[in-house]
Amino acid sequence: MIEGYVDNETEWLLYNLWQASSGKALPFIVPDTVIYKYGKLGAWYFTSKNGMLKQKCKKNLNIDNIRKSFSTKNSIKYDVAATAYYFSESKESVKISFEQIPYVDIRNSLYNL
Repeated sequence: MIEGYVDNETEWLLYNLWQASSGKALPFIVPDTVIYKYGKLGAWYFTSKNGMLKQKCKKNLNIDNIRKSFSTKNSIKYDVAATAYYFSESKESVKISFEQIPYVDIRNSLYNL
């Protein structure tokens, strides 16, 4: 979390699941999820091999580690490496956009962060 401020449901859910499940396996898998907002990396959540929801420590929360992880995991099994979603707000509405990023494009997409 960036400076203790949670401003969307996904971030709130992941943070609270992580806090509540400390030391316990979850009955479901949370895919690697990176929270990026206000031009900064905020958090990186993932399910460990033993089923626990974990958060990367700040020293491992960097673009080089994200590039390495997202460009190698399951690269043969799946075509999509990541799904990005973007929030934009105006006084009248909130717009949410989604983008699926294929493995072949993930390195270039992450260079734009």
